[in-house]
Amino acid sequence: MNLTEILSMPDGFTPPDVTVKIEKVYEYKSGESDRGPWSFQDIVVTGGRLKLKGLPEFPKDREGMTVTIKAHSSAQHGLTGLKVAHEEYNDNVYDKLVVTKSAKWEFANPAGGITTNGNGTAKKDLTYTAPMDNVEPYIAHLLGCAGLAIQVSGELKIADDAALQACFATICIDTKNRGILLPKPNGVTPKPKKVEPEPEEEEGEEIPF
Repeated sequence: MNLTEILSMPDGFTPPDVTVKIEKVYEYKSGESDRGPWSFQDIVVTGGRLKLKGLPEFPKDREGMTVTIKAHSSAQHGLTGLKVAHEEYNDNVYDKLVVTKSAKWEFANPAGGITTNGNGTAKKDLTYTAPMDNVEPYIAHLLGCAGLAIQVSGELKIADDAALQACFATICIDTKNRGILLPKPNGVTPKPKKVEPEPEEEEGEEIPF
């Protein structure tokens, strides 16, 4: 469903995901009330408007970028993080998709990719990440990736630390792209087989790329 179709649904409807292009980022507003701190920020996107609630300030330099926002899925609560709201203000109704901290943001530009601003100057793209309440599943996933990297490096007889790190990074990226969340490895993680490294031709400063 595109955003226009999603916003035609009743209050409280939660789509599994939506892909939009960011057109305009409005001012971030926050404060304190009897219920504690609050914040919200509206973003105009293709097909309608998003309302960010309880999130850090969204960077204005993301205007023009395309992003897919995915609802969080759990067995206990179902889909959370996205919700349709038809807000009434001064006798007008504003249709918005409310985004909260459990939603996941995936920009079309990979993290660390190079984008340009209005005058053509290159700048680094930073991934927008909402705070996490429970990092345990993510920690277990990283430990699973590390265990798998060690096992694979043992099978391939990889002894170089940099190569092992590259193997770990590749597994992390591949599982992310496939939507796989690995469990924490059970027991002792297998160690890589000992392999004598080939002698280097010349000692020198390591090139960082």
